[in-house]
Amino acid sequence: MVDAAKKLSIDGSSSEEILVFLRRQGCSKVEAIKILVELEGVPLSEAKRRVHCSRAWADTRQRDEEFHESIDRASKRIETAS
Repeated sequence: MVDAAKKLSIDGSSSEEILVFLRRQGCSKVEAIKILVELEGVPLSEAKRRVHCSRAWADTRQRDEEFHESIDRASKRIETAS
């Protein structure tokens, strides 16, 4: 998958187009993040942000944000209980 993404990049595809391609090929968000880091040399945090905000994963954005918020709330409850 990395080789196909590299070819797309060399051929002038944007990051967004590559992310759409990766999603259509069945890549997970985690796999896409790893590929973006390797392909463009961006920091992990930037790759996470790009994938999360991409149109390729727009349909999962709200669910993922709610999941992260629930983890934050649970973490805070644990901290206050300690």
